[in-house]
Amino acid sequence: MPLLEPPLCPQCSTVLGMEPIWSAATVNGFRLLSRPVGLHCPACGIPLKVVQSRIVVALVGTFVAVIALLVGWLASLGPRSISFLDPGVLPYAILVLALGVLYWRSVPGLARVRVLEPVESVEYPLEAAKAPVEVDLPSEEPSDEPAPEESSSGEAKAGEAIAAQAVPDERAKAPAGGADSVPWTCPSCREENPGGFLICWKCQGPHPGYTLAPNPAPAADESDPTDSSDEVAPSEPRS
Repeated sequence: MPLLEPPLCPQCSTVLGMEPIWSAATVNGFRLLSRPVGLHCPACGIPLKVVQSRIVVALVGTFVAVIALLVGWLASLGPRSISFLDPGVLPYAILVLALGVLYWRSVPGLARVRVLEPVESVEYPLEAAKAPVEVDLPSEEPSDEPAPEESSSGEAKAGEAIAAQAVPDERAKAPAGGADSVPWTCPSCREENPGGFLICWKCQGPHPGYTLAPNPAPAADESDPTDSSDEVAPSEPRS
């Protein structure tokens, strides 16, 4: 089996990519998972645990290789003094950098999985990343103000309230069938009104066959303040 071949599900042999797990989970400076991590097989749904034993072996091997390169470089210097500006340092530095990059890029491919035991507890970073985020919206406080009524119903009630002020015009003819049964159209705003309305509910215009009675004039005060009868006549002087 190739070293960097992705792991397979032990139950259904589905290929499992490890890169998304390393992107969503928390890792340390050596790119090892900080806590036990698991996943569910996308095909069969079995819970699996990520095993990092091969990653640890690769990390130890990288350290051993770096130390071996350092010892070889020191041995190549011989009795000369150590100087990092020596041109012979460059090949060793390139090898160390290549080992570090190789280890870093091969970490997810070195991971393996096994069936999760019932007594084990793991985190599922992939499922946590896909979980919907709950947003606490501010609750709307109930308002003490009464809800506004619909404008049409309010205007209709206003039309009914002042309909009693309309009186038939002797020169006009009432609509056929009676005003209470025939809907009519306001000539001013072209709004249709029920037959029982003598006033347009929208513009307060009168029924085409009816007119509004004028408001009665206030009764005149019977007592005239200028009436001289209420004045007291001056008394004549006594002789």
